[in-house]
Amino acid sequence: MTTKKKGKNLNFKVETNNQELISKIWKDDILNNWEEYRDFILIKETRELVSKENLDLLSKSIQTNKEQIISLWKLGLPNWLRKKMWKTIIQDKCEICENLYNNYVKLMKDELDLKFQNFHNTFNPRKSITSLLNENTKATQNDIIKHIDKIIKKFSVLNLIENNNTFKKDIYTIIKAFTLHRPDIIYTNHIAYIITIFYLNSQSCYDAFYCFCNFIIPSYLFKFIIKDEMFIESFSDFFKTIFQENLPKLKDLFKKYDIDVKFFFHKWIEYLFVKTFQYNIVLRIWDNFFLKGEIFVFEVALAIFTILEKELLEKTKSEDIIDLLKVFPVKHTEHELFDTIERINITHQYTEFFDSGDLGREKGELLKDL
Repeated sequence: MTTKKKGKNLNFKVETNNQELISKIWKDDILNNWEEYRDFILIKETRELVSKENLDLLSKSIQTNKEQIISLWKLGLPNWLRKKMWKTIIQDKCEICENLYNNYVKLMKDELDLKFQNFHNTFNPRKSITSLLNENTKATQNDIIKHIDKIIKKFSVLNLIENNNTFKKDIYTIIKAFTLHRPDIIYTNHIAYIITIFYLNSQSCYDAFYCFCNFIIPSYLFKFIIKDEMFIESFSDFFKTIFQENLPKLKDLFKKYDIDVKFFFHKWIEYLFVKTFQYNIVLRIWDNFFLKGEIFVFEVALAIFTILEKELLEKTKSEDIIDLLKVFPVKHTEHELFDTIERINITHQYTEFFDSGDLGREKGELLKDL
């Protein structure tokens, strides 16, 4: 593969799911030429020095390359690249630094007893750490350890955890650091699952803490954690509307058996599908979530129902319907899932709901950030 010249398009085609080839394209064709993707941004700042003909040519070239990278990104990032890209994409919205994290770790080493208290909108950032640590406990150390043990059981079969004790200590430390950082947030078990995915795809505990904090606060998950009932209701009604529009037969089926589609939707999105799919599919879903924004969770949820529609319509008991939707059946492949997602069409009037979301950025802006 040759180094491209300015004004030329990247010489690759996204026609495969071959991870070895995808990794090679990222290394040889994209990252080796990364600075050239920023050329257009720099040129726009000094456009008076560039002829209109060259500016138009370069603009077209850069846009084409962005579209190619987006197509490649949708296939899932290579594991080695994900550890860098996720942190880059998420960005520091919460003013997190390594010294801050180390200070929280030091507090834990000093054996200050961590407490969890939901202060809702009355949280006072000037309140001392000592007083925050002395509030009524909402979750115990044993609760966290039990959740981590369940996670170890889930992921150990995939050989993703080299040392159970190290893993348990690291995840526990990150969780406690987060609750020191945001003592107004009540600990719930899906926090441990989300942190685990960041931990397994980060270069350090600090990176995992950084990603989790900067990801969770601006995202819809934060609203679920603090039990913002108005937002949750609006978020869920949004999905229920597009569910009924796209899958009227399933709407009638659920009505017949008195099943609320929100029940499944909440379970899926609270864990960001970590407990729904196999690990490799979860990572690709997260890659696309960071690319497209929060609207992507609705596309995934609709795709699940679309793929399982025929099987669901054959069920004659509510229990069988619920069981089928607990975990995505392995007989349905990753290719089938993402091919279905690609065909999901959510109308513009609904996407306006997410215009103010920090993660719902335009694709071009995302690549500019990188």
